[in-house]
Amino acid sequence: MRHTIRALGWGIIILWVITLLLPITVGLSLLKLMEPNAIGFREQEISYSDGMFSLSAPFYINNTGHYDLSDINVTVSIRRKNKAISTFSTLLPDVPAGNITNSCYTLSLSLEEIVSKNLKLLTDDTDLDLNISAFFRVAYVIGIGISTSMKRSWTAPFYNLTVSPVSYNFSSQKLSLSVSFENHTYFTMNGTILLKIYNDRSELVGFTEMYLDIPANRSFHDVIEVTIDHFNITESGFVRIYLEDEKILEKEWNLSG
Repeated sequence: MRHTIRALGWGIIILWVITLLLPITVGLSLLKLMEPNAIGFREQEISYSDGMFSLSAPFYINNTGHYDLSDINVTVSIRRKNKAISTFSTLLPDVPAGNITNSCYTLSLSLEEIVSKNLKLLTDDTDLDLNISAFFRVAYVIGIGISTSMKRSWTAPFYNLTVSPVSYNFSSQKLSLSVSFENHTYFTMNGTILLKIYNDRSELVGFTEMYLDIPANRSFHDVIEVTIDHFNITESGFVRIYLEDEKILEKEWNLSG
């Protein structure tokens, strides 16, 4: 009986030691996650296909702590000048103690979404504000939430998009327009653009389509001829440029200069 009581006493002492040490060791593990090489991001990639922009950013978690990390949920929020653009959440696999896990978050933005929320992303280079928050469990029991903010550069596919009238040929009834931009992205920008010409009464007087295939970091400049309804042509008006049925630019024009 005495041995049983002694064993029970030792068991209680060990349990108390473990209970007291657990927060300390968990705290040490969390401190290790705050080290510069604990969580890192690799070079991001931006691509465009079928009306969708995708921003892919590989990253790794180096768990040098004493406990496994589980139930990892990462949420990424993208903003530009305090205006929300998109939010993305993903579940990550467990990261055992002493292991490195490589993963990647991919944010998809439709052309329609960019046009409706921040059209300047198509024509201006800028920095995006990324807020990254994560919830995970340490030792499969203790829930922890952390967050951080960073900036990521965004390069515009139609940087400095400009359109201006060059001349109007009355005999051929064609309006010549100069269109130019720079593809500042790291991918080939391809797709069909539609130019619609309106007179000063907002009446459609002509349109034309053109397929673009502009490599990364290349400029585009061309003079485009549009057949015009000469009965309704006026000295001024405005032109609209569409990409995949989404309006990306509207600008006034004036033939008198």
